[in-house]
Amino acid sequence: MKFLSSIKNFVSCSARCDTYDCACSPYNLTYLGASPGDKNATKHCFSIGYVGCNPARACCVALNQNVDKLALTTSADCQKSSVTRVELNGRNWLSWESKAWNLTSTGSAVGYELRIYDLQYNQATFPGVQICISVKEPCSGITDLCDINSGTCQ
Repeated sequence: MKFLSSIKNFVSCSARCDTYDCACSPYNLTYLGASPGDKNATKHCFSIGYVGCNPARACCVALNQNVDKLALTTSADCQKSSVTRVELNGRNWLSWESKAWNLTSTGSAVGYELRIYDLQYNQATFPGVQICISVKEPCSGITDLCDINSGTCQ
């Protein structure tokens, strides 16, 4: 993975925009790298960027006005017990959770997300925000945290 490579993200907003359509999001994440964290954790940091979106789409307009939540697709190894801390701009952020749900009716496939809530940002205030996520074993690398092999979070 290249340092400062772009990372796609899911961002959802107020009730006017209930979508997880990445193509509608005017924001992206850039991976800034990893460093040692507290208590044998690894701290992964990202920066929010602004890339714009189609203003004819209601979700684009809503996301420019209000961003309430960010959700990253993650792996089974990176559920709440392995995430030790979430920070926004260097401050401990308490409003987050990990979620798991069945992707099939038989439960043979499961999806996982790390969701960060109560952001209260907009087009003017969200770009440049730094998000750091500290993780411990078994969630140690960016490929575990983002559930990918290519270095691009979803």
